[in-house]
Amino acid sequence: MRFDPGNYRHQFISFALFLPFLWLTLKVFGPIDQFQDESKKRMYAALAVAVGAIGGANLLGRSHVQRRREELAHRIRQIVPEFEQPWLFSEAKLIEYEGTVNTKTVWVITPDLAKDGEPGESAFQDVVRHNLRRGVQYTYIYPDNELTRAREVGLRMLFRGHQKLLTRCVLPGEDFAKLAIAHMVIYNPEMDNARGSTTVFLEAPVGGPPHWVRIQDRKAAVKLIGRYARVLESYPRKRGVNA
Repeated sequence: MRFDPGNYRHQFISFALFLPFLWLTLKVFGPIDQFQDESKKRMYAALAVAVGAIGGANLLGRSHVQRRREELAHRIRQIVPEFEQPWLFSEAKLIEYEGTVNTKTVWVITPDLAKDGEPGESAFQDVVRHNLRRGVQYTYIYPDNELTRAREVGLRMLFRGHQKLLTRCVLPGEDFAKLAIAHMVIYNPEMDNARGSTTVFLEAPVGGPPHWVRIQDRKAAVKLIGRYARVLESYPRKRGVNA
């Protein structure tokens, strides 16, 4: 099947010819397999849009690339249907989950305190306030650097009036870098069966709107909890807002 993207440079034509052949000849498994059988025409249309937009941006010059990318993303969202997976959460869905999950403790592993320590209002800060009224305890594990020291001010303000519910574990930057590269949150880390399941979420380190991946494999989740439990045992913990 010939797939003609238009009169663009050679690398774009080759790319456009290859992808439809891949979708015609191979069976794809995983989150995108629904497109192969049920929405091939839509996927081909999305590929046509992608190749045309990329080629057009290349012809127009670098200053137009960002705008063309935004247009491309919007058009593909119109062509390709959204798909839902039980392990994939938007940030809004995760915040809703955090506000209702049955847990007495939340562990937050963060490289920058951006979610809860950034000055100003945010949906994450709102759900933390909600949980503080429920008596949920928060433990933050993060590196010591200029950025996190600045955001500690906002974190302390967030817990003002609930200082007993805040624990901070601050690691040297090089030690933290060996443990994590993205945000992670753990609910019910004590694995208290009376409270339901223990859940671990990892923020996908990709561009675009934030999405979180729920760790479905229980052994992997338990290993992650064990890793950060050892961190909390090995490094000093600061309790309250004044520590």
